[in-house]
Amino acid sequence: KGVASPLAGQMVFRASLFSAFGASKRWLGTNDDGTTRELSNLDFYKAGFMTGAVGAFTEGPLDFYKSQIQVQIIRSKSDPNYKPPYTTVTQCVKATIKANGFRGPFQGLGPTLLRNAPANAIYLGSFEVMKREAAKVYGCDPKDVGAATILAAGGLGGTLYWLAIFPVDVVKSAMMVDAVEKSKR
Repeated sequence: KGVASPLAGQMVFRASLFSAFGASKRWLGTNDDGTTRELSNLDFYKAGFMTGAVGAFTEGPLDFYKSQIQVQIIRSKSDPNYKPPYTTVTQCVKATIKANGFRGPFQGLGPTLLRNAPANAIYLGSFEVMKREAAKVYGCDPKDVGAATILAAGGLGGTLYWLAIFPVDVVKSAMMVDAVEKSKR
């Protein structure tokens, strides 16, 4: 129950993430005269940073609504007298917009930006650099490395992502589960 909204939201988020990464790599790989150049390892990290900043604006509201619904469920289970102000995403969206306007779903955007930009620099940059280095070892183009190598690079990149930003994620989550109404925070 309730999987459709997060699933649809993740599709939008992932589409924005990979679109931003592709656009960032193209922008960084284009010289002032319009010619293209090969990206350096540092360019991959820069592209990941830009991607994380863009992605925060789609992931932030998704995380906010998910967190708000989850905290209502947790509070209801721990306190039988607790009456959730909303139990569905639609009710949460309406309450948030009523309380804070269209800026409401961006509660916790600052820490989301602080988390996503460096984290995606590490994740996507490391992934691309590891893939490039593996291609050198195997004597092939980075787009031709095998699935196991891609999986290993993605897994290690993801691990580095979380090791780097876990404390910031805790702060972001705490801000997102706080009361929607500012007077109740």
